[in-house]
Amino acid sequence: MMAVLLGWAAGSITLGLLWWRGGSEWLRGLGSQFVGWGIIDGLIALGGLRGANRNAALFAAGEMDEATHAIHAQRFELILWINTGLDVLYMAFGAWLVRHFRTHDERRGMGLGIITQGAFLFVFDGVNALLLHRSYDAD
Repeated sequence: MMAVLLGWAAGSITLGLLWWRGGSEWLRGLGSQFVGWGIIDGLIALGGLRGANRNAALFAAGEMDEATHAIHAQRFELILWINTGLDVLYMAFGAWLVRHFRTHDERRGMGLGIITQGAFLFVFDGVNALLLHRSYDAD
């Protein structure tokens, strides 16, 4: 799951930089959000990969039992559900920017960038929370 987030982050940063350097204010606003969110998503993905690899190594070495592993999974699921709720707030704020700054192209671009990033994260967090829940609920 973190590899997907890392890929999204890399794509966001790449497109964001291209758009940021674009000629219009709208593209600069959109690009600034893609770069900013991409950096944050990339850092989260790298941290998540590091933690997942560490936990997998502990589990494989027998230094983490199944009950502890399940507790970690349940905590991570809770974090994903909280993030899913926050994603809705991000999209709402982006929509507010688009509507409130109708004559300010850069702010409207920023709003659309926030909506887009929030929508991706809403799907990403929600789907992964459901998949994670199913994985330990089935046991």
